Amino acid sequence: MNDLETTLLWLLLAAVAALVMVGAIFGRQDRKAATQLDKQRDSLAHDRADFENHV
Repeated sequence: MNDLETTLLWLLLAAVAALVMVGAIFGRQDRKAATQLDKQRDSLAHDRADFENHV
């Protein structure tokens, strides 16, 4: 391998690593958002049940 091929290989490896990191970050944010929505839904369901029990 010459220097150009080696450089291009390292650049390709760095680009793949960057895409994996970005995917992991966005995946984590999606899971956090889904967890937050689940908490809000559960809270609203609990509040509705309390309201219906009092009415």
